[in-house]
Amino acid sequence: MPCVPCGTSCGTVGSHTVASEFVFQLDPARLRIEDRKSGAHLEFPNRIVVNKRRGLILAIGESEDVVRSRFGDRFPAEDVGTLTLFGPAGAFLSYELRVIGHLMRLLADHAHGRSVTLVPSKPPKGSDYAFDIPGYETFSESRRRSFEHAVQAYFRVRRLTINEHDLAIPAQRREIEIQVRRLLVMGLPAAAAIAGFLAAPAALREDRFVFLIYVLAILLVSYYGGRVAWMLLARRILPVDYCFYMLQHGRGRFSPIDQWLAKTFWRNSSPD
Repeated sequence: MPCVPCGTSCGTVGSHTVASEFVFQLDPARLRIEDRKSGAHLEFPNRIVVNKRRGLILAIGESEDVVRSRFGDRFPAEDVGTLTLFGPAGAFLSYELRVIGHLMRLLADHAHGRSVTLVPSKPPKGSDYAFDIPGYETFSESRRRSFEHAVQAYFRVRRLTINEHDLAIPAQRREIEIQVRRLLVMGLPAAAAIAGFLAAPAALREDRFVFLIYVLAILLVSYYGGRVAWMLLARRILPVDYCFYMLQHGRGRFSPIDQWLAKTFWRNSSPD
C-alpha cells in the first residue's frame, strides 16, 4: 500500500467542499510539492534511499551515508540503495506512489507545525493532482498508462493533469464501477448462498457433505457469474485498460482464471 497523507486535503465553504490542488514538479534533480490553495511548498533532491530487500523508503533527499549513520547496523549495507524516480523506466512505480504520498504527508506536517516523519495514513479523496514531469510525452505508452492508472486508483483523484494535459478518468465513473463490482462480485454470491441455503429441500440437508457441496457450488457459480457480469458492465463504464490494470495490480491476487476471463471478455482492448 502506498503511504499517503492525512485527510486534510479539503476545506468546506458553506455547503460546498473545496478540493485541494497539489502541484508536483518532478525531475531528475528535484522533487517539489505545492498546495496551490495555501501556497505551502516543500522541495527535496530526487534522491530516495530505500531498503531494497524490504521495499522500505528510508529517506527522501538525503545521502546514503547520512541514512546509514542514522540507522547504524539495523540494515545490512548491501540492502540499502539510492533511487532517482519519475524517469522513463517504470520499474519503481510502487516507490513512486509512496513518495507522492510521503510528500503530501510531509507538506501537511510542515504546514501544521508537526514533526516531519514518513508515516503512512489513509489517502484523501477528491483532490486535484497536477504533475510537471519533463519528457513525460516521450515515455513509453505502457509506462505512462501505468503511472496514470496507479495515481488515479490509489489516491482517488478528482482531476489529474500531467504537463498541463487533463488525463483523468471521470471520478464519478470510477466510483460507479467500484460500487458495481462490490454488488456483483461480493454481494451477489452472498445473496445467492443465503437464498440457496433457505431454499434447500429437507432431503438435501440430511446429508451434511452433500449439502456443503451444494452451498459451495452456489457460491462458486454465483461468484464467477458475478465476475463475468462485472466485466461486461465495467467495459461500458471505464476504459478497459484501466479495468485490466486494476484487476492485475490493484485488487488482490490476479489468478489464471481472472486472466482468462479478462482476455475473453476484454479481448479487443486488454493488453497482452
